[in-house]
Amino acid sequence: EVLGDITYDDLKEMGIIEVGPRRKVFRAISQWREDRELKKAQAIRARMEAEERLHTERAAATSAALP
Repeated sequence: EVLGDITYDDLKEMGIIEVGPRRKVFRAISQWREDRELKKAQAIRARMEAEERLHTERAAATSAALP
């Protein structure tokens, strides 16, 4: 979690003084952050779809059991 909170200025304070390397590290962190958010969204979507399927299956089973 801490990696996602690192700012451009934090990198400078950590000793990455030169602009080029700092930008390179910051871009890598930004990409990691975006990938993490995408994976999180995909996991949430998959969970919601699974819950919806379960709900639909239960509703179908309940209605099939009624006379």
